[in-house]
Amino acid sequence: ESHSKRGKHESTVMHFGNVKLTRQVAQTMHVTKDIKSSCKDPAGAIIYSEVPVPAVCGVRGLWVSWSERRKGIATKLLDAMRQTFSLGYILEPCQCAFSQPTSDGKAFAASYCQRDSFLIYNSSVHPT
Repeated sequence: ESHSKRGKHESTVMHFGNVKLTRQVAQTMHVTKDIKSSCKDPAGAIIYSEVPVPAVCGVRGLWVSWSERRKGIATKLLDAMRQTFSLGYILEPCQCAFSQPTSDGKAFAASYCQRDSFLIYNSSVHPT
Protein backbone atom coordinates (compact mmCIF):
# COMPACT_ATOMS: atom_id res chain seq x y z
CA GLU A 1 0.00 0.00 0.00
CA SER A 2 2.80 2.42 0.79
CA HIS A 3 4.00 2.12 -2.82
CA SER A 4 0.76 3.62 -4.14
CA LYS A 5 1.03 6.75 -1.98
CA ARG A 6 2.93 9.63 -3.51
CA GLY A 7 4.82 12.01 -1.26
CA LYS A 8 6.50 15.30 -1.93
CA HIS A 9 9.60 14.78 -4.05
CA GLU A 10 12.63 16.65 -2.70
CA SER A 11 15.29 17.95 -5.07
CA THR A 12 18.21 20.35 -4.92
CA VAL A 13 19.73 22.02 -7.97
CA MET A 14 23.33 23.25 -7.98
CA HIS A 15 24.85 25.27 -10.81
CA PHE A 16 28.55 25.21 -11.72
CA GLY A 17 28.92 27.51 -14.72
CA ASN A 18 27.01 25.83 -17.55
CA VAL A 19 26.69 22.55 -15.64
CA LYS A 20 23.53 21.87 -13.66
CA LEU A 21 23.49 19.07 -11.07
CA THR A 22 20.22 17.89 -9.56
CA ARG A 23 20.11 16.00 -6.29
CA GLN A 24 16.93 13.99 -5.81
CA VAL A 25 15.87 12.10 -2.72
CA ALA A 26 14.44 8.73 -3.66
CA GLN A 27 13.30 5.68 -1.78
CA THR A 28 15.61 2.64 -1.85
CA MET A 29 14.80 -1.03 -1.55
CA HIS A 30 17.07 -3.88 -0.53
CA VAL A 31 17.16 -6.52 -3.26
CA THR A 32 18.36 -10.09 -3.37
CA LYS A 33 19.02 -12.44 -6.26
CA ASP A 34 16.53 -15.29 -6.42
CA ILE A 35 18.69 -18.37 -5.86
CA LYS A 36 16.28 -20.73 -7.64
CA SER A 37 16.05 -18.47 -10.69
CA SER A 38 19.79 -17.85 -10.84
CA CYS A 39 20.41 -21.59 -11.21
CA LYS A 40 18.36 -21.65 -14.42
CA ASP A 41 19.01 -18.13 -15.65
CA PRO A 42 22.38 -16.43 -15.17
CA ALA A 43 20.61 -13.09 -14.92
CA GLY A 44 18.46 -14.34 -12.04
CA ALA A 45 15.43 -12.56 -10.66
CA ILE A 46 15.36 -9.51 -8.46
CA ILE A 47 13.46 -9.77 -5.20
CA TYR A 48 12.58 -6.47 -3.55
CA SER A 49 12.35 -5.99 0.18
CA GLU A 50 9.00 -4.71 1.38
CA VAL A 51 10.71 -2.29 3.76
CA PRO A 52 12.53 0.80 2.42
CA VAL A 53 16.10 1.16 3.65
CA PRO A 54 18.40 4.20 3.71
CA ALA A 55 21.12 4.80 1.15
CA VAL A 56 23.76 7.50 1.28
CA CYS A 57 24.38 7.82 -2.46
CA GLY A 58 22.52 6.81 -5.62
CA VAL A 59 24.06 5.78 -8.92
CA ARG A 60 21.58 6.72 -11.64
CA GLY A 61 23.49 5.24 -14.55
CA LEU A 62 26.80 3.64 -15.35
CA TRP A 63 27.61 2.36 -18.80
CA VAL A 64 30.83 1.08 -20.33
CA SER A 65 31.21 0.22 -24.02
CA TRP A 66 31.18 -3.53 -24.74
CA SER A 67 34.72 -3.36 -26.11
CA GLU A 68 35.96 -1.75 -22.87
CA ARG A 69 34.21 -3.99 -20.35
CA ARG A 70 36.10 -6.28 -17.96
CA LYS A 71 38.88 -3.70 -17.70
CA GLY A 72 37.85 -2.29 -14.31
CA ILE A 73 36.52 1.02 -15.67
CA ALA A 74 33.15 0.90 -13.87
CA THR A 75 34.84 -0.21 -10.65
CA LYS A 76 37.31 2.70 -10.86
CA LEU A 77 34.47 5.17 -11.48
CA LEU A 78 32.48 3.93 -8.48
CA ASP A 79 35.60 3.82 -6.29
CA ALA A 80 36.33 7.46 -7.20
CA MET A 81 32.72 8.41 -6.43
CA ARG A 82 32.83 6.69 -3.02
CA GLN A 83 36.17 8.30 -2.12
CA THR A 84 35.14 11.84 -3.07
CA PHE A 85 31.44 11.84 -2.14
CA SER A 86 32.00 13.25 1.36
CA LEU A 87 35.15 15.02 2.54
CA GLY A 88 37.07 12.85 5.00
CA TYR A 89 34.78 9.83 4.65
CA ILE A 90 34.84 6.92 2.18
CA LEU A 91 31.47 5.31 1.49
CA GLU A 92 31.14 1.55 1.70
CA PRO A 93 29.78 -0.10 -1.47
CA CYS A 94 26.71 -1.23 0.48
CA GLN A 95 25.82 2.44 1.17
CA CYS A 96 25.28 3.10 -2.53
CA ALA A 97 22.00 2.44 -4.32
CA PHE A 98 21.74 1.69 -8.03
CA SER A 99 18.95 2.58 -10.45
CA GLN A 100 16.96 -0.35 -11.86
CA PRO A 101 19.77 -2.45 -13.39
CA THR A 102 19.97 -4.48 -16.56
CA SER A 103 21.03 -8.12 -16.13
CA ASP A 104 24.67 -7.08 -16.71
CA GLY A 105 24.24 -4.19 -14.28
CA LYS A 106 22.78 -6.51 -11.66
CA ALA A 107 25.74 -8.87 -12.00
CA PHE A 108 28.13 -5.91 -11.72
CA ALA A 109 26.35 -4.46 -8.65
CA ALA A 110 26.39 -7.83 -6.86
CA SER A 111 30.08 -8.27 -7.72
CA TYR A 112 30.98 -4.70 -6.73
CA CYS A 113 29.12 -4.95 -3.42
CA GLN A 114 30.62 -8.44 -2.91
CA ARG A 115 27.24 -9.91 -2.00
CA ASP A 116 24.08 -11.15 -3.68
CA SER A 117 22.04 -8.34 -2.15
CA PHE A 118 22.43 -4.65 -2.91
CA LEU A 119 20.35 -1.46 -2.88
CA ILE A 120 18.19 -0.31 -5.77
CA TYR A 121 16.44 3.03 -5.67
CA ASN A 122 13.01 3.53 -7.12
CA SER A 123 12.55 7.16 -8.16
CA SER A 124 8.86 6.62 -8.95
CA VAL A 125 8.05 5.78 -5.31
CA HIS A 126 8.55 8.53 -2.76
CA PRO A 127 8.20 8.43 1.02
CA THR A 128 5.21 10.30 2.44
